[in-house]
Amino acid sequence: MRGIKVDSIKELGGRIDLYIDHVNEKPVIFTWKYNMEKRAEMPGGIII
Repeated sequence: MRGIKVDSIKELGGRIDLYIDHVNEKPVIFTWKYNMEKRAEMPGGIII
């Protein structure tokens, strides 16, 4: 946060909100699977 030059905490919050809105304009759809198709059972006894 040291690289963001603002005059107040309120302005910092507003700029962070603008950044989050910008990032969320195009949602990312994750297509990866962490070797889930190869395992029928996860560690700890969790069954898929």
